[in-house]
Amino acid sequence: MKILNRIFLYGALSTFCFFTSCSNDDCAQETFYQDADGDGYGDAAKSQTACTAPKGYVADNTDTDDTNANVFPGCTQVTYYKDSDGDGFGNPSISETVCEGEDTPSGYVADKTDPDDTNAAIFPDCEQVTVYEDTDGDGFGNPDVSQNLCSGEDTPEGFVVDNTDCDDTNAELNPDVVVTYYEDADGDGFGNPGVSQEVSVCADAPAGYVPLENTDCDDTDAEINPDVVVTYYEDADGDGFGNPQISKIATGCPIPQGFVLDNTDCDDADASKNPGAQDSSLDGVDTNCDGIPGTLWAGPNETFDKEGGADWTQPENQDRLTDRVVFTRQNAGPMYNYQWWQDNFDGDAIHNSKTESDLFADFWNADNAIKDFNEINPSGGTKGVRWALLDDTGADNPGDAWDQFSLYGTLGDPTHFYSFHNLCTIVRYLNINEQIIGVNNDFFVIKSDNVSVNATVQSQLVNKKLGVWLVEEDIYLTLTFTEWGNGQDNPGGAISYTRSTPNN
Repeated sequence: MKILNRIFLYGALSTFCFFTSCSNDDCAQETFYQDADGDGYGDAAKSQTACTAPKGYVADNTDTDDTNANVFPGCTQVTYYKDSDGDGFGNPSISETVCEGEDTPSGYVADKTDPDDTNAAIFPDCEQVTVYEDTDGDGFGNPDVSQNLCSGEDTPEGFVVDNTDCDDTNAELNPDVVVTYYEDADGDGFGNPGVSQEVSVCADAPAGYVPLENTDCDDTDAEINPDVVVTYYEDADGDGFGNPQISKIATGCPIPQGFVLDNTDCDDADASKNPGAQDSSLDGVDTNCDGIPGTLWAGPNETFDKEGGADWTQPENQDRLTDRVVFTRQNAGPMYNYQWWQDNFDGDAIHNSKTESDLFADFWNADNAIKDFNEINPSGGTKGVRWALLDDTGADNPGDAWDQFSLYGTLGDPTHFYSFHNLCTIVRYLNINEQIIGVNNDFFVIKSDNVSVNATVQSQLVNKKLGVWLVEEDIYLTLTFTEWGNGQDNPGGAISYTRSTPNN
């Protein structure tokens, strides 16, 4: 029933308004203006038309600042500035405007010249000074904690003008405290007590230096320092080289008295004998501990003869100079070191880490180095031995080439000692007055026209004064051939010479 009544009422009203024209066109409409600041004066730029004033709107449109209730028509505007630090000087960036005669806004002032409105100690026309917190009271301030004030103002308690403190929690650490840094050349973290620098504790450590560690006893070796355990060797003669037979194990530093890290001394009772000594006297004494005594044989000459066709594998037809060098000659071929081949080749086995290329002779080339390989029948080569012309003694055809030859050898100096093959080639060309100016390798020498040659006439060595160098044992001697039979004769292979012997 209620619904029906509502429908009826709606219909009746609609019919009534249809005939009577219901509307507000008969009210007196006006223009109203927004009054955002609620001061009773509206903003002429923001308006509405209505019979009555909408909420927040007024009929007046004369407000000069509708955001500020303190500013209205007819007032003289005054601007005030925020004074956050209460020093009477305002912040020009924060302001508020009111009409003259109105109360000054709280916390604002007419002045706008404060250079720092967070600090009452800073005001216009003052000379600013920065002071730094000094927590540990050592007179040096923390550069990270500061405040500003005007010159002449009292420095706040706990602050100083200095800002160079590197640790403001510890009065013992400041720029006036000097510390010593020690050179750490080997980078093991331990310093050399003999090389140091003094700098402020607040300064950076010098490059390559470490603080408070002056215990490195060998700053050239990172493996030697107080944290490692090493073996030291007795140095009885004080030459800096230790006896490998007497040692002790200790921490890396300090080095035990009378001991060294080196263990290469060959005679710890004689300071003149050690790996750092010079060994050039050829006196048979191993001065530099290289295992080679450096000897010059200047004893009485000894003669060696091998008849043509003699069995060159038998001791009576061999000249044993040392346990490593035994000279002989096959019945067809050059002279060679029989012992070298025996020591380094036995049947099909290769010993002493020698390769087949090592076994090539140094007289003939590699392709012809060895005949009857399995029976150790080498075709020549004085392996382990080098040769030199000592002078022009016995020159077959003395001439300019012999006079100008610059490759004469000197006993004790290995510079101009060559293969037996090259020795034969050099003599062969000097005898025909061809100048030799250099050596290419063990098989070719260079003539003055820069042509490499290798022709040999072994018999031309007869009567020439030759130097012989036993390389592995560093022994020098002289040798002069007195006969060289034609190896192609049958029987052939005759050879004879005289040579110097050991001095004792």
